[in-house]
Amino acid sequence: MSQYKKFLGGRVSRFVVVMVFVFAGVFSSFHHADAVYTNITCNTISPSQTTGETDSAGYEMYDLNLKPELLERVVGTKDDLNVEPIKINESLMLNVNSTVTVGIVDKVDKSKVHVRLKRPVCAFPEDRVTISRMIGSRFRLIGYSNGILG
Repeated sequence: MSQYKKFLGGRVSRFVVVMVFVFAGVFSSFHHADAVYTNITCNTISPSQTTGETDSAGYEMYDLNLKPELLERVVGTKDDLNVEPIKINESLMLNVNSTVTVGIVDKVDKSKVHVRLKRPVCAFPEDRVTISRMIGSRFRLIGYSNGILG
């Protein structure tokens, strides 16, 4: 603790010391492959985005094939707006487990949508995905997908 007091100029609380220890441990684990911390990251994705145990974090996905279930009306608007079908080159916000990412729609079939992600996610094929569309100046919930197709 004295080395951290010296490092921080003598003014230190227990919270700061704990945060320094946590930061030092995480920093060293990603540069020195410390087994304690490397087993909670998902493959090569940035550790700040998705974590989990080594074999339970899911697959690293850069694009998703979804079978969207669109709602009748847009959630969170004052007006009762009907949900229109998803279009090609549309920007969608997707929530996969606890990870939020934005994707651009590449292909649209009758019941499937292919989305290229700006930020990769870790997921299993059976994970639920919520779909939001930019309406006005905010993303609004328009639907979900009960799974990620192969």
